[in-house]
Amino acid sequence: MLYKLKMNNIITLLIIDKYINYIYISLSYNFNNIKNLIILNNSILKFITNNNIKFININNNIKFIKFIITFISKLYTILKFINTLYELNIKITGIFYISKLIKNKLILRFGYLEYIIIYISNINNINITIKQNGYLINLSSFDKNFITTLGSIIKYSKKFNLYTNVGLKYLSDNIKLKRRYLKNV
Repeated sequence: MLYKLKMNNIITLLIIDKYINYIYISLSYNFNNIKNLIILNNSILKFITNNNIKFININNNIKFIKFIITFISKLYTILKFINTLYELNIKITGIFYISKLIKNKLILRFGYLEYIIIYISNINNINITIKQNGYLINLSSFDKNFITTLGSIIKYSKKFNLYTNVGLKYLSDNIKLKRRYLKNV
C-alpha cells in the first residue's frame, strides 16, 4: 500500500507491505531553507538535516515540534493497524459434528459419512485452536483479509439451519427467526 499525503508544508510518504513486514515512512518539512526529514525504515529512526544548525529560534522550534507530533501520530496509527490481532470463533452445532487439525489440514466431519478437508496454505501466519472437543474453532491472525476469507470458507462449508439448529456459525452471531414463523402458544 502506498500513501502520499500533503498538508500545508508537510509531505508524508507511507509504504506498507504487511506480507513481508516492511514499513517505510518518511515525513519532510521545510522551514527557513532547512529541510528536516524523518525516516522510519525497518524500525530504524533517522533524523536528517541538510544544514548543521546550532540555534533554532522559537518559531521554528514550535513548527518542528508540530512536525514531530504529526509524525508520531501517523506512526502510532500505522503500528496500530499492523499489530492488531484479529480473532474469529466458529461454533459447530450438531450431533457427531467434529473438527480436527492435522498439520495444514482442517478436517470437518458432519455425521458419519460427510467429511470436508480444507487445506490451509500459509499455516504459519494463522493460529488455529480447536476447543470444546472439536465444537469450537478459534482463528487468530494479524492479516484480517486472510482470516475473514478462511472463516467464511469454513462457515459456508455447512450452512447453519435455523429450524434444526445444526451447522456452523460464528460465535458472535445471534440468529433469530422472523416473527411470522414464531408461533404464539
